[in-house]
Amino acid sequence: MAKIRAVLFDMGGTLVKPEPTPKVFKKILKAHGIILPIEKISKATEKAREKLGIEKMMELGNKFWVNFNFIVLKYLGIKDYVLPLAEAIDREWWEYANISLYPEVLEVLHKLRERKMKIGIITNTFKYDLEKVLSKLNLKDFFDIETCVDVAGKAKPDKEIFNYALEKLGLQPTEAVFVGDELEIDYEGALKAGLNTFLIDRENKVDRNIKRIRNLKEILNFI
Repeated sequence: MAKIRAVLFDMGGTLVKPEPTPKVFKKILKAHGIILPIEKISKATEKAREKLGIEKMMELGNKFWVNFNFIVLKYLGIKDYVLPLAEAIDREWWEYANISLYPEVLEVLHKLRERKMKIGIITNTFKYDLEKVLSKLNLKDFFDIETCVDVAGKAKPDKEIFNYALEKLGLQPTEAVFVGDELEIDYEGALKAGLNTFLIDRENKVDRNIKRIRNLKEILNFI
C-alpha cells in the first residue's frame, strides 16, 4: 500500500452539519412576509430535488440554485414575484443558514496537519457557496485544495472531480484517503477513482460490507 499523503473530505454531512433546507427556506420566506408550515416546504424541496438532479448543476452553473428556488416556490403555490424571490433566497441563504462543524472535526484536522498531511475538500457545490461556508466556520484558507463542481467541471460521483483534486496535489489515487457520508455519490465515486475510501456513517444506517467509520477520529488509525 502506498504511503498516505493526503486526506480529502466531503463537506456537508461529513465535516459540516448543515441546517435542513426546509428550515432555512421557512426563515427566509418569513422574512419576506410569507409564512408556511415546514411540512409543506419539505415536500416542495423534495419535489425540486427530484426535478433538478446533480447533472443539472453542470448544465445550469451558478443559475442552479435560483432555478431550484424557483421550482420550490412554484410547488408552494407562490405566484407573485417568483423569480425576484428565488433570486433573493439565493442571495440571502447564508445569512439565515445555521451551520456548524461536527464536534471532532477541528481536532482531526489539526492532527492531520501535525502528521504533515495534505487536507482537502471535494464537494458538489459551487465555489461561492463553499467560500461562504468556510468563512462562517473560520476555516478560510485552511485547506490545501478546495474542489467544487464549477472549478473541476464535474460533480461526484464522476471520477474526474476526484482526479482533478489529485492532479492539483500531485498525488496518485493510492496516496489519498477520501471520506464522505453518501454511499453512491461519495463512497462509490471515490472508490471508482481509485482512492482509499471510507464512509462516515455516524448513525449506523448503512448495512453493507464496506469501509465505514462512525467518527472522523477513526480515520487517524488508517494513516
